[in-house]
Amino acid sequence: MSYTNTLKKNTVHADQGMVGVQMLFLGTFFMSTAHTHKKLALRASVYLMWFALVYLACQKIRPTAHNSETRRALYVVISMLQGVAMMLVTDNMAKAVSLQRLSSLWTVAGNICLGAVSGTSLGFYILAMSDMGLVHDAGGRAAVIVVCALLMSVSMAWVPSQSFAMCSAILGAYLFVLGVDCFAHTGYLSHLSVFTHLGLDAWYYAGPRAMVLQAVALVLALVSAAWQRWYALTRFRTILQTNGFLGLGSSLDAEPMRMQNE
Repeated sequence: MSYTNTLKKNTVHADQGMVGVQMLFLGTFFMSTAHTHKKLALRASVYLMWFALVYLACQKIRPTAHNSETRRALYVVISMLQGVAMMLVTDNMAKAVSLQRLSSLWTVAGNICLGAVSGTSLGFYILAMSDMGLVHDAGGRAAVIVVCALLMSVSMAWVPSQSFAMCSAILGAYLFVLGVDCFAHTGYLSHLSVFTHLGLDAWYYAGPRAMVLQAVALVLALVSAAWQRWYALTRFRTILQTNGFLGLGSSLDAEPMRMQNE
């Protein structure tokens, strides 16, 4: 029996276009320059979290049919506005907290938020490796997503410097392929409807085109993590050299060698 994915269409609707553009933009940001704009990355993770939660709530309260393009676009706009509003509220709270010398705790909270969003993306990515999900029952799917979110959150809270490149790369790669599928229509987006139960008739088929996006996401994540980690280490080494912490040992060792040669 052959199946087709629920969201595999031939035209780009308004809601898909809006979501696709922002997913491509945010995915590129997290994969490329998030390590140099960590505060902005934390704000973006807050935006993503609230965007997803509000859109999911709208669909749960009043689901949209496949032909309800206007309502779907309205839900996307509402979710975007709510995400921006919560991002601004969070930013103002961060400024208030910094005045009370609790900025370090606020940074830890932001790192945990980024880890949770990245871990959730990883959970969805793992589940999307098979038809209707690598785990078929709802409880198992939720467990996979929760475990991934907890692991990434703990990692970001415990060793943020070592984990930031990995978390931002995973999140960026996943968002990027989601954005691509908003325009390519491979059906890869259908796994979101299946795993969040947004449609009773939703179907996800891990076909060749969907698996290509899975492979692209994996390659992008690996390249991005390696690039961001290399950049961070290079920048750290440059700072040490600028402040005279590197090269001191070699210069001290060179002096006895010079005297011995003489």
